[in-house]
Amino acid sequence: SLTLDADSLSVVSRSRDESVAVTPLPKALRHPASAMLSVALGSIPELAGDWDRVLPVDASGMGAGLVAIYGVEAGTFLPRVRGVVVATSTETDPVALLDRLVPAVDGSVSSIRQRDGVVIAKREAMGLVGEAALLEGHAILALDDGSMDRFLDDRATAVPFAEGVEWSLRAKPAELRLAIRSASDSLGYKILGKSTRNSVRSLSRSLGWVEGARSATLERTRTAGEARVTCRVEW
Repeated sequence: SLTLDADSLSVVSRSRDESVAVTPLPKALRHPASAMLSVALGSIPELAGDWDRVLPVDASGMGAGLVAIYGVEAGTFLPRVRGVVVATSTETDPVALLDRLVPAVDGSVSSIRQRDGVVIAKREAMGLVGEAALLEGHAILALDDGSMDRFLDDRATAVPFAEGVEWSLRAKPAELRLAIRSASDSLGYKILGKSTRNSVRSLSRSLGWVEGARSATLERTRTAGEARVTCRVEW
């Protein structure tokens, strides 16, 4: 079905699906409003190959969560992603989360700061910077020294998921496409695997269809033997 409003377009595709139901995303998770790309999943997968180099996070054992990207820098050798990984966690010490971001090697520098009652741990080593915090049962892992504050700033205007959603993707097409073009100029991008480069090119082409949009959201919901995928584009 297709619905056209004054400032949005929604397309819904339905199909029969008798597979085992998947637990919907936690209601506490929301898309950060200022992120150029946010992807929420039932579990944060372990990244392999080229993606592990672009998003240097140890995601093993992490539960439902999201990856939010605020920016992409070309970098000397690899595109450098500025963003956060958020996932359900039973951890009680944010310092213990730093090992998922930056190794504690000789010469590493660690520190603690607080913001609005949230304890934020930081570590710098080998040219890497990472910050970690715990908030409302979720681990927040920032890939740089600025994305943690952006994520916390976004809490007041975060965008909720539809009821019962299994996974959700929200993008700002123009910003994301521009970031992809910039990152494509780096030497590191050119030596990434062919399949990775093809995936990035396909995403860029798809974004071209909605480049003038304010946001584009893709979500999957499954209830009573029916799977529903909804695409909503807002101008």
